[in-house]
Amino acid sequence: MRCCSLFVSISVQYLISKCEVQGIIELKNNKKMMIKLIQLLLIIVIFITANVLAQDKICDRDLTDPSSCSFNGIKVPDELYKLTPFKDIKFAEVKRIRFSDSRMYHLPSEVTKTYVNVQDLDISNTHISRFDGMDFSDSNILIKLNASRNAIHSLPKGLSNKFRYMQNMDISNNFIELIETGAFSYNKNLTYLNLSNNLIEVIDREFLIAVRSVKILHLSYNRISEIQGDLTDIQFDIEEIYLNDNQLKTIDPLMIKSLLVLDISRNRLEGHFNFLEAKFIELNVRANFIETLNVSTILEKLDASDSNNRMFKINFGTGSWLKELKLSNLDIVDYDHLLNQIKHLANLESLDLSHNNLESFDFEEVAKSLEVLNLERTNLRKIDNLNYVKILIPTLKEINIQDNLFDCSELPKILNDFKQHKINVTGLIDGHLNEFVEKNCAPPSHRGDHQVCQTGSSGAFIFFFVVSIFGNTLCAVVFLLFKYRGFGKNPSQLLMRDF
Repeated sequence: MRCCSLFVSISVQYLISKCEVQGIIELKNNKKMMIKLIQLLLIIVIFITANVLAQDKICDRDLTDPSSCSFNGIKVPDELYKLTPFKDIKFAEVKRIRFSDSRMYHLPSEVTKTYVNVQDLDISNTHISRFDGMDFSDSNILIKLNASRNAIHSLPKGLSNKFRYMQNMDISNNFIELIETGAFSYNKNLTYLNLSNNLIEVIDREFLIAVRSVKILHLSYNRISEIQGDLTDIQFDIEEIYLNDNQLKTIDPLMIKSLLVLDISRNRLEGHFNFLEAKFIELNVRANFIETLNVSTILEKLDASDSNNRMFKINFGTGSWLKELKLSNLDIVDYDHLLNQIKHLANLESLDLSHNNLESFDFEEVAKSLEVLNLERTNLRKIDNLNYVKILIPTLKEINIQDNLFDCSELPKILNDFKQHKINVTGLIDGHLNEFVEKNCAPPSHRGDHQVCQTGSSGAFIFFFVVSIFGNTLCAVVFLLFKYRGFGKNPSQLLMRDF
């Protein structure tokens, strides 16, 4: 960077000297000189850009710790190599290499031969389509590989044998349709595997057995419709599986007994699901077609929002440990059963019932341990036992009652009651009580019109603002152009008028 500063300083001095010697007016009328100066300015810009990129991509001559050296595959001007000669690099000490965001189609074989102590290899966002040439089977150092955002279509047989000591492998955001038989073999070191955002359709027993040492397995955003084979007799280490945004219609809650976190949201699950014997502490079944959901007592977090089944019911075991519950946007028939189940959750700390059709709410219907309550857009017209809220729920710290149907004359009193009990109301700012009341006590249709009007006004303002700037800029350019042409032959007149 010091060389860059020196180069820029010399260039600026050169420009200033030219301007002093020949003058601004003469400079404008000397087309050849103008072209040379423009070329010089472009060289300066390119030099600065390349130098900034080289800061993080190429080892510097003065770099005392080559372990932090990284490469990006970017073509750098030859002049820069003179500033940062590769002969000074201690290749054996390089720990991390980056070829990301480059036009590389395969990994150079020199990488496996030269960089013998590389621990972290990043080849993300390139044009690599296969794992050919990547053989780190003799290396017990490489533990992290990022091959995401490439053009990989399949995982070939023996893939894991090339990365025997791998701990963290990310092959997400590719076009993988097939995981060949034998692609993965048991590796006790592998603890994180990300295959999300691909085109995988089936997960078989052999694959899961091969990756049973993994702690966190990402398979979300694929086309998985089936998990084949009985896995109940296999000893897994897997603790978290993310299968969200797939096409699963059913799943065995006990397929992997070691699971603590399961995300199967936005699938096609339908029917009755019994998770009573599962050891999950976190479960996400959001946006499915489940009719009945039975959950275990040791579950701590549950998200069952956006149900696509109006007959949806949920049952909690006696003595539930549940602390966080999200049940927004259900549109179900039997809210009484739901509220009755919630009433017995003695350890509940956070409850989200937003975007439901409750119409009324009683603080006696929730646990005394509750700290955060979300009742946004639930068509509320009244809240029962508000005067006893601190007795019924002494731990309540925050409540959201925005976008409801409260009477405009009653809402200020409700807000003042919450304020007296030192309960924070989401969206209420000190000194803006009237604004909050006006926004949250009008009928939804009026509020909708108001919001549309606001959005339209804001959009129109931005549009005219941009048009105004563009118009003024265009006028200025045209004015300067005509002015330059009109006085180009009379430098003295230009000097008098412009300066």
